[in-house]
Amino acid sequence: MSVLVFVNTKAVDGNSSSKLSYNYSDIKAENGTNFYRLKQIDYDRKFEYSEVRTLIFNEVLHTRIYPNPVEDEFIVIDVSKGQILVIYNNLVQEIKRMNINEDGSYKVNVVSLATAQYQLVIISDNELIKTFNL
Repeated sequence: MSVLVFVNTKAVDGNSSSKLSYNYSDIKAENGTNFYRLKQIDYDRKFEYSEVRTLIFNEVLHTRIYPNPVEDEFIVIDVSKGQILVIYNNLVQEIKRMNINEDGSYKVNVVSLATAQYQLVIISDNELIKTFNL
């Protein structure tokens, strides 16, 4: 699957003589091998591609959520101590972050969230390991 995502420039007026760092979280990454590259477009419409980078995401086989679709709360089943749960909205803005302090199940209250599409991301050891559409 090919997805095009735009990341806004940090350079004032689109130009910079210093190094600028960017980041992007692919909350729709597939389990397994994912390929990434950057396309830099100049004002004169010339462009360059970066090297292709490969990232491998390993699925947590037993983690699941219930119920889905979600109303006021849901339970994440089979999470591990040290994992982080993050809820993003459809603009890829972080809405809620939760640290898991023990193995087992974790109840997430979302009654304060507006009715919309959200994505739950599970992070372990600074790596995205599973995503769920809520």
